[in-house]
Amino acid sequence: MKRLLCALTALLLCAALLAGCRNEPAPESTQTDAPTLTTEASVFSTEAPPITTEISPEPDAFDMDAFLTGIVEDNPGADVEELCEAMLESPYFIMFRLENTEFYYPGLNWEYNPQGIRASSCIVDYMTASGSLVYAVEPEEGVDAEALAEELEANANPNWMYSEAAPDRILSKVLDGKIFLAMYKSGMTPIEGPIAGKGGDFVKLFHDRRAEAPDEDCLGLANYLAGHQKLAGMFTASAVPGRLAGFIDYEAAEVTEVTGFTDGACFSPIMGASPFLGYVFRLEDGADPDAFVAQLREKANLAWDPSAPADTVITETDGAFVLFLMYAE
Repeated sequence: MKRLLCALTALLLCAALLAGCRNEPAPESTQTDAPTLTTEASVFSTEAPPITTEISPEPDAFDMDAFLTGIVEDNPGADVEELCEAMLESPYFIMFRLENTEFYYPGLNWEYNPQGIRASSCIVDYMTASGSLVYAVEPEEGVDAEALAEELEANANPNWMYSEAAPDRILSKVLDGKIFLAMYKSGMTPIEGPIAGKGGDFVKLFHDRRAEAPDEDCLGLANYLAGHQKLAGMFTASAVPGRLAGFIDYEAAEVTEVTGFTDGACFSPIMGASPFLGYVFRLEDGADPDAFVAQLREKANLAWDPSAPADTVITETDGAFVLFLMYAE
């Protein structure tokens, strides 16, 4: 129940920010093609997809069994944390994060308290909120590793993050005396290219993506940026001219609006209160990029979220596209 309440709270906070990113047309407008919110990594569900413990025969399915076998063979004598760190070097798991299991076992049934474990380590996909994870467990001396592996699998909860992108595969395996438990998406794909580890890293990602995908729209570009960073799990949403989250003066008598662009999208952490907020804009034909950037800087409010004020603003232009970032350094 605690996990469900946490997930619902996160969803409400996400929805509140979306209200600012996606500016709806006025009721009298006849516009029918308003941009819509992307559902990548931002929608929670209480129903998990069908789960199978069998390895999928499809040629494009990720072979977790072979991957774990290779990790153990390539790292002889490694402890469980070292094995997990080795997994994080793979492009399939580069977006995962090492999780401390001293007080809590992510992805296992809440009431389950595993016994007979000497050491354990875990990597978790928080960036897309899928809940995919991989455990490496060292059992205590004399413990039946195969039996413990079956027990861990029986208590695995693939929908522990209440996500529509929840894992559809579970695999438990004993290798070199250690237990591996994986919950994952069979169709998982590697993440190629650089990953942003801090706010300023988005500038290079922005220019590189514009060069390799010049016809991509703002939402596609925002999805790419949100999917190539390790700051936080992020959602993306379309944005249209008008009132936008982050551009608000609480003391001004007039409503603050951002105009002068034909396409826009925002990307921001799923969990609220965060000082990070990003936008991508495509300017109107013939628009002056310098004037548009000046508008953004003038109207941006570092304290738009009083609980998590930002201290840095970055604006970057690339042709008709503008990147706007506001975050705490």
